[in-house]
Amino acid sequence: AADAGGDAEANLADAGASFQSCLLGSAEGLGLWSQLCRNRTCVREQHERRDGGRFAPTPDKATSDRDYVSLFSNVVGAVDELQCDGTNDQQAIDEVQRGIELSRPLVLRGCAREMPALSLWRQKDHLEGKAPGVFRHLFKKGFSEGELKAVPKALEPDLFPQTNTGFIDYIRRFKMRNYAWSSKGQRRAAMHLGTFDNLHTMISEEKVFWIAPPKFARHLYMDFIQDECPGNGNGQFGCDGFGCYNFLPFRREDRIDGRMYPRIPEVEWLETTIGPGDILFVPAFWFHGVEHLPKEPVGMNIAVAFVHQREDLPKSPFAVDIIDFYQRHIDGNVSLSETCTSEKTCLWK
Repeated sequence: AADAGGDAEANLADAGASFQSCLLGSAEGLGLWSQLCRNRTCVREQHERRDGGRFAPTPDKATSDRDYVSLFSNVVGAVDELQCDGTNDQQAIDEVQRGIELSRPLVLRGCAREMPALSLWRQKDHLEGKAPGVFRHLFKKGFSEGELKAVPKALEPDLFPQTNTGFIDYIRRFKMRNYAWSSKGQRRAAMHLGTFDNLHTMISEEKVFWIAPPKFARHLYMDFIQDECPGNGNGQFGCDGFGCYNFLPFRREDRIDGRMYPRIPEVEWLETTIGPGDILFVPAFWFHGVEHLPKEPVGMNIAVAFVHQREDLPKSPFAVDIIDFYQRHIDGNVSLSETCTSEKTCLWK
């Protein structure tokens, strides 16, 4: 199993300063992700200087089918789970809080079971009556690419019943924004990381997730995306209403050039499937890819992502600083502000 670099990781925090020199401009916080350009030549030079290029793609060369590998070739287990039974909401809240502090994902089975949306959002008349056109693609014949939209205010009461359980009330305090992902199935979302914590809540159908911790950021070659600037090219680096993202430099996750990206098989993935009423907590900066079920475009796959953008961020959007950020979590050096008891002032530190 990979140890995310061994001796080469000893001074990651110091290395971060050199990688920051590859950013063209000056900014801090989310500005590092939303405004600055990265110089690809500089990034490769820093990788060569740091560890002889062990985590840089090898030069492009002719390949055959036997050289291709799957991104998810090394699934090592499942995400830890907690079953909500109506009596342990406080335990679920405590586990998510620990997940934020220690950067640990968690599946919460049935913790959204009381959301009226689980039944109401299966009804065309209800969706079209409350939010005309928002989910229209779900009712058309054939394949739909899927859409991501802010939950319309008219539909928000369907997520938060008048009599809340303790955990649903926690979601209300947790979320800074909530967005609905919807498709008819037969769709995959590209592998990426986000700068925010995410309570990904299934309303209807199922999703399969593959997730990996930030310690594998260099194994996944995240510094070598094609775009030099946010919002350009393939959109592999930048921000939207959720927060900010970094995608990976692969066009197809099932056919990655094993000669060019030889560290891919060392990445240790966790896999889980969540269904209606289930929640997957995805900590900030964890890599994740998603498959929308069913495998044919005949369903109504709807999920709501309740997201909270962090105040505390890595020093730069490069792998060395993201790994250092993750290490602070697993060492127990990150704690939550005590102001998390109120709705508007819950800041992760």
